[in-house]
Amino acid sequence: MITGLVAIIHDAVTRSLRAPMGMILLLASLLLISLVAALGISSTPPEPGATTGSSRLVFVVWTVMESPTGAPAFRPAILAGTICYLLASIICGWVGIIAAIVATSDYMTSAAERGRVELTLSRPLPRWLLVLAEYFSGLAFVGVLASLVIGGSWLAMGLRLGYWHPGYLLSIPITVCLFALLNATAILAGVLFRHWALSIMVPISFWALCTMVAAAKNIVDGMRENPVAPIGITMERASQAIDLLYVILPRPGSFSELNSAVIKEEFSVGADMFSTIAVSPWSMAACAAWTAGCLIVACVVFTRREL
Repeated sequence: MITGLVAIIHDAVTRSLRAPMGMILLLASLLLISLVAALGISSTPPEPGATTGSSRLVFVVWTVMESPTGAPAFRPAILAGTICYLLASIICGWVGIIAAIVATSDYMTSAAERGRVELTLSRPLPRWLLVLAEYFSGLAFVGVLASLVIGGSWLAMGLRLGYWHPGYLLSIPITVCLFALLNATAILAGVLFRHWALSIMVPISFWALCTMVAAAKNIVDGMRENPVAPIGITMERASQAIDLLYVILPRPGSFSELNSAVIKEEFSVGADMFSTIAVSPWSMAACAAWTAGCLIVACVVFTRREL
């Protein structure tokens, strides 16, 4: 059983990496690592009578920006922290996650196609385990790409800027955990609707809904703490509905907040750049419960369905 499960995961990840979308993501990852490796800071000793020298932000051998003599020098810590934030929270965050959802959108729908499903089920695996195999295949695919981008940029910054902060590598499991939540939603959509397009639109729409509910919750809480005018009955009912949705729905934004908190703690720079984050354990528990619920429903439906 374990051998069959590993074989399915290996086949799915290999197929995704060889697909056009997978090749694009691989090339983009290598390009990002090359760009990070090309950035550096070159410092010039202070001139006689001056307390500080000048420094330059360079790309390969070309000067991008130069600080004049006497002005604050470019700090490698700030440059490294900015790169980590951009890669972990934006590139591997919402951009990379959306690209990964598109790349893995056919995992469950293609698994149910006649011909491939008979071949897959010919292995001694129950149907529910096939659903989990497709789910973990997506996690493995994202894990490979996240490890390449985060690990490669970490190595490049260490060699180029001298910053070897292992905490930045925590962005790899954080990114995989965010995708785990959305991938479970995509797997459920694939089982229910059997269409790759809905396997893309449903998790992205769900992510957007959770983000809007969290933003609305912040607005409502602000209005309650600092009321400008009395809240009417309609507004109060809307606030109660938002409170209910906020409790029921998971909070994918917690993973982005956790990424920001890790980077701020690791580099200890840019207090005005990275806001203070307090990630609630309840947020993580809600995400885990939603993920488990989607997978349980998908396993039950796929097991009972006639193929």
